[in-house]
Amino acid sequence: MRRVFTVIVFCGILFLITYTLLEKPGNLFPKTSNNNRTLLRNLFDINVQNNSIFFLDTSLKDYKHDTITIHGRAACALESAALHHQNRSIYYVYVGNYSEAAMDTNDINLKTILMYENVQIVYVKIDDLVENTEIEELIKKGSIQKSNYYVEHFKDAFCVILLRKYGGVYMDGDVIVLRSLDELGGNFVGKESEEVLGTAILAFNQSGYQFLTSLLNDLNDNYNPKSWGGNGPYLFTRGVKKWCGTTSNFSKRKHSARLRKT
Repeated sequence: MRRVFTVIVFCGILFLITYTLLEKPGNLFPKTSNNNRTLLRNLFDINVQNNSIFFLDTSLKDYKHDTITIHGRAACALESAALHHQNRSIYYVYVGNYSEAAMDTNDINLKTILMYENVQIVYVKIDDLVENTEIEELIKKGSIQKSNYYVEHFKDAFCVILLRKYGGVYMDGDVIVLRSLDELGGNFVGKESEEVLGTAILAFNQSGYQFLTSLLNDLNDNYNPKSWGGNGPYLFTRGVKKWCGTTSNFSKRKHSARLRKT
């Protein structure tokens, strides 16, 4: 009798573990039924609106075989951006190695954010994103792919490419906005500390083209696969200091810089 009871308890625990894995958004085994699959539009095939807001997923999951889901935390960030910027387009961009990707239309988090008319879930292939950019050869050599921090380093590089191409705002998937960013203007960088700038939220318009190009050149020349922040926060920090001709820290609440060199 005791042996039967032990077997029943074990089976019950195994069922709960399996149920949790299958039901958790963004789990390891997303639903792949053809009835639930919707192919994502390619970012480069749509007319991206001016002053848009971008989020990136650079986890490089196997989107060729699995459907895309979204983590609850990222869904909250996306929803906050959509709610407070109904005059802007919000793009959640999945980046991968394949020519196409599909999302799971039954994913509860995707259902929620797609209720906002200004939100689009899109996809772009890495090769297309970096084509004819300063870091194209860096990617082709697999330098970033081999890093233990490839997710962060891809994000650091790709957000610069997107902002240079389209302008607008980039935000990390854990940034929640409580009000509109409009009053901050078209060019700003967050501050991580008095010594280092942050890259969780960035904004640039066309006047920042040359500055962003200088960052991509720096990244190509000085990429460090072993540094978690060396190709993001520290890249922007040394880039801003060089552009402004200063060695001072960022102790003031706000700093301004001329983006166009004369």
